[in-house]
Amino acid sequence: GPMLYRLISPTGREVLRGSGTLSPEGGLVGGFNLPEASPTGEYSLYLFAPGVEDKLFGQTSFNVEEFVPPRIEVSLKGAADKIIGAQELKLDLKADYLFGAPGANLSYTLDRASLVTTFSHKDWSDYYFGDDSRFEASSDRPLVQGQLDAQGLTAYTYTAPKSDQAAPSMVDWNFVLSVQEDGGRWVSKSLRVPYYPRETQIGLKLPQGTVEPGKTATFAVAAVDTEGRPLATVKALNYTIERVVGHYNYERQSNGSYKYDYSEELIEVSKGEAPLTGGKGEFAFTPNRTGTYRLRTVAPDGAAAA
Repeated sequence: GPMLYRLISPTGREVLRGSGTLSPEGGLVGGFNLPEASPTGEYSLYLFAPGVEDKLFGQTSFNVEEFVPPRIEVSLKGAADKIIGAQELKLDLKADYLFGAPGANLSYTLDRASLVTTFSHKDWSDYYFGDDSRFEASSDRPLVQGQLDAQGLTAYTYTAPKSDQAAPSMVDWNFVLSVQEDGGRWVSKSLRVPYYPRETQIGLKLPQGTVEPGKTATFAVAAVDTEGRPLATVKALNYTIERVVGHYNYERQSNGSYKYDYSEELIEVSKGEAPLTGGKGEFAFTPNRTGTYRLRTVAPDGAAAA
């Protein structure tokens, strides 16, 4: 239905009044350009129904401040373009004032998050690498915090947590360095570094066209290194094919209400070993019914997977 809104300045003056109709999703979108002479500070936005302005439907606030460019420049650099396994990553943290002096003794915070991703390479663009279902993203906020030295510098050495070492393909580390200016504002710089738990990357290529019941489909597999080069040292891959069966359950909640809950059951229908020659191989499967299937290939050590 229709809604009214009011925008109140930090001095208590009404600077905007208007109306609009809520979308089917319950949203209302609008815009307003503040004049250049508007006061800075906290502005409040109120939402109410026509004719009942004493009954608020909601309110929020936001700050309007003069733009002040950063006074410092922040730098975050890694000593390596990628990290494999238990290798250490040395990070150099730095801050300088724009007029040239080092950011001596400024406070800093370094955060780290692991972003779910999979290996890819132009030579293997039709292969899928990795198994997202086996990996949960992790983060450290903060990873470390403290003060820069008299030269505006510090260093930090990072090694992969156990959760990232168990990833089936790779993850991206996203580091964010935030340094606090004397006035209290934080200035940030980010750095992304790819991390490979192991050199071996396992890829799976699906057959072209539709896979039909009663007809044999051939799946290609590959083992490559982090540069996309086939690994002749990997002689075979194990594979498993499971049929996905969905179940809907009507369950009673603690408050007495009921809701549908969905779960999946995996039924193994085939497994075996696919020999590799020069890092490449294949295996065949004949489904006996329509449905959704989950394919998984793993290296002999059970770590790298697709």
